[in-house]
Amino acid sequence: MGSALAESQVASQYLNGMGVKENYQKALYWAKRAYKHGENSGMAANTLGNVYLNGSKTVKKDYKKALAYFKKGISEGYMKSYRKLAYMYLNGYGVKANTTTAVKWYTKAANKGDITSEYSLGQIYEKGQGIKQDYSKAMSWYKKVQRMMMMFQHRELLKVCRQLLIFMLMV
Repeated sequence: MGSALAESQVASQYLNGMGVKENYQKALYWAKRAYKHGENSGMAANTLGNVYLNGSKTVKKDYKKALAYFKKGISEGYMKSYRKLAYMYLNGYGVKANTTTAVKWYTKAANKGDITSEYSLGQIYEKGQGIKQDYSKAMSWYKKVQRMMMMFQHRELLKVCRQLLIFMLMV
């Protein structure tokens, strides 16, 4: 029996075509294997949700299954499932479109550190997409995105400096 985390990662690779040819059938196979293990099932549930949300030539779209898997991902605390559930509510995929509910789930994901959800909230408030337009809230969310991006850049710069220092000490 394999590792659920490794199987989830393989499923994600097939789903996104990263390092392998995109293949939803194989993504479904590996995600289901990972999901059966029970450990790290949030990531596997999220991958299964994505397979059914997007569909392909070999896997039929099924919004009800996608919704159920994203909810399972949420019950496991998997951050990306919060964002995906918000996306379904925002766009009315398998549920009645409801921006207020979408904002609730995007906010929960953002509060867990999801930069994509922070950006989505900025967009919703800036455009007044299904809710009252609020430039102040939009700017607040965009500033959070900016701070996160600066932190990522700083962290990457530190990695490069460490590598350079190690190299200099070796010479």
